[in-house]
Amino acid sequence: LSLCGLRDITRELAYVIRSRKFPTVLNGITQIDESTAEILAETQGKLRLDNLNQTDCPPTLQARFFSNELLSFSDVLTKITPTFARSLKESTTSNGLSLNGLTDLSVPCARELVGEHKLRLNGLSDLDDDVAEELGKHKGSLVLDNLKNPSETVLQSLTRQPTRLSLKSLKSLPLDGLKSLEKRSNVTLRLFSLKRLSIEKAKYLARLSIHIILDSGSTLEPETVEVLAKGAARFTIKQPESVTPEVLHKISELNATNIVIDTTTELQNKLLRLKENYVQGQTLLIELSQQKTFSEIDMKTLQLFPQRLKIIYKQKPLFDPDTATRISRCAHDFVFFNVGALTDGVLSGLLTHPNAMVFQEFETNDNQCKMIRDEKQRGTLNILGYLNFDLTTYQVDVLRKNDRVQVS
Repeated sequence: LSLCGLRDITRELAYVIRSRKFPTVLNGITQIDESTAEILAETQGKLRLDNLNQTDCPPTLQARFFSNELLSFSDVLTKITPTFARSLKESTTSNGLSLNGLTDLSVPCARELVGEHKLRLNGLSDLDDDVAEELGKHKGSLVLDNLKNPSETVLQSLTRQPTRLSLKSLKSLPLDGLKSLEKRSNVTLRLFSLKRLSIEKAKYLARLSIHIILDSGSTLEPETVEVLAKGAARFTIKQPESVTPEVLHKISELNATNIVIDTTTELQNKLLRLKENYVQGQTLLIELSQQKTFSEIDMKTLQLFPQRLKIIYKQKPLFDPDTATRISRCAHDFVFFNVGALTDGVLSGLLTHPNAMVFQEFETNDNQCKMIRDEKQRGTLNILGYLNFDLTTYQVDVLRKNDRVQVS
């Protein structure tokens, strides 16, 4: 509905617009009073007020725009007032409130922002005690992933009431800062890893009846796993490739049911997002910055994807014969930034891949070059010569005798 000829909105008209579920264009409006703005802010339909300056727009209506029409722009806010903070919270949707552009937060604003919604404040790298005290009253999910070195007092405050607290940039975990968690349960604490985890710290964490999510398990040792396995705390490790074989063996040996390795890999997560956000004509490309493995589940997940994908491994994969077989059973293209040296068995398995494959930083020998020449009967293999300096002229000549092999 276009009402661009209107220069003023009565309360009666505002109530009519509020009841609409369809867009209403009010581009002739340049001024609006607070009471009318409060009514308009409740409409389920989209609003267009293109000629209403932000300074002339009441906070209630501003907040409605940032939580609806301009949701993707809420992270660009670098400063808010307590009144605006209250309006933002009141207009919060099921997606929560994301204010990652704020690098500073006052006590009054923090007081207005807290509630039971998801609150993301990833622009804050430091917190005053008083601000932390207010944020600690938040009962929903609180994300402060840029907070690096909070004091024990700040950490105690932040862990008082949030049901989920994410602190993925935390440099260390002072035990005295976790005292608020000693009498709590049904709480999730997310960290990147447990750096410098001593036996003493492991014993303390194990006693807490909470859920701890770790992005990386690289700092875990078999000795600390023995301690954690005996406790009440539950652990989930998000990157299975970050866990050493010794730690995996210890978890299995102890049947540590409170320590879970999330086998949902980076590839599976990115493939899921690609499915959800796919637009016709979009480049079907998945770049893996952390993953080094290719599991049975990865293979089956890819086999179910109908379009042909290009999968790029930026890390050196952990190649073994089974991995090579799984890769070659996928009708998708693969690019490996760092291949390194391969056993003859692994190389032979990869050569049966049916589509395009690219090798970078590939270490090989004369016999393997002959193997590639003779066995590459399906798909194509591109060995980037300018990234494989050790290839001799003889090896390049051998490889080029197979039309399916390119040395570029």
